[in-house]
Amino acid sequence: MAKIIKKYALDNNIKIKTLEDCYDIKDLIFLSLEFDRIIKTEFFKTKKMYNIHFSLLPAYKGMYTSALPIINGEKYSGVTLHKIDNGIDTGDIIDQIKFEIDLNDTARDLYLKYIENSFILFKKNIKNIKNIFEGNFISISQQAIGSSYYSKKSH
Repeated sequence: MAKIIKKYALDNNIKIKTLEDCYDIKDLIFLSLEFDRIIKTEFFKTKKMYNIHFSLLPAYKGMYTSALPIINGEKYSGVTLHKIDNGIDTGDIIDQIKFEIDLNDTARDLYLKYIENSFILFKKNIKNIKNIFEGNFISISQQAIGSSYYSKKSH
């Protein structure tokens, strides 16, 4: 999806900015999808920071969301729209879409389901985007029950 968004921006003369370029934009609305760096919220002037994560948070925070649910025999996964805070995928949950993991799904199959459902989640919430970006929405704090986190150091 990131390549599609980048192509759209290039085709429509929309300037592409680096993360560092975004720090000083006061009215910025920041939406992350598959970003490969940890976001440090203190560097930003905005508090309107959101992420679409490939799991049903609070489960599978961090990495390997296309492999570990299959390895662990999960029957379901999903995508989560959440606020970005200073943790890793720990921000308040705004919305989620849950879907089945089929018995024969590979990590690639699961990844493609994440992409497809992320687009659906985005489209579903774009209708309320003004409320979301103005902070007028209901969100749910993540609970410790069912929480898991995986990093490059996870075995």
